[in-house]
Amino acid sequence: MHRAGARSEPHAGGPSSFDEKKLCDALAQLLLAIDHLHRAGIVHRDIKPANTRLSADGEVKLLDFGLAKLLVPGLP
Repeated sequence: MHRAGARSEPHAGGPSSFDEKKLCDALAQLLLAIDHLHRAGIVHRDIKPANTRLSADGEVKLLDFGLAKLLVPGLP
């Protein structure tokens, strides 16, 4: 997960960039976002750290819906 305004290099800031509580909160937000998409019939299909951002106020943003698929009931 990348922080908004942070360098785009993996692990920018080292392993102590997030404390455990902040990391758990960010993960919970990400899981809620995925659940919301699935309930709306959308599958992201490209969940990875590079497609997430953490805003300055601590909100997780899920990005890049280029591979997303809208599921239609009854179709494969």
